[in-house]
Amino acid sequence: MISSPLCCLVPLINDTNQQNIRNKELTQMLKSKNKCLTRVRYECYKLFIMLSRDFCKCC
Repeated sequence: MISSPLCCLVPLINDTNQQNIRNKELTQMLKSKNKCLTRVRYECYKLFIMLSRDFCKCC
């Protein structure tokens, strides 16, 4: 947990099927609103931040 810019941790995935699975997981995470995605590689998506500010507090 770093109290820097608000952002969501999203793995860098190229495979479309994997991305679809990830999107479903992100939706579940948003529903819980109290967990951060933890994977090996991450990327912060500004659009995702804008859409879900109260969730994206785990960068």
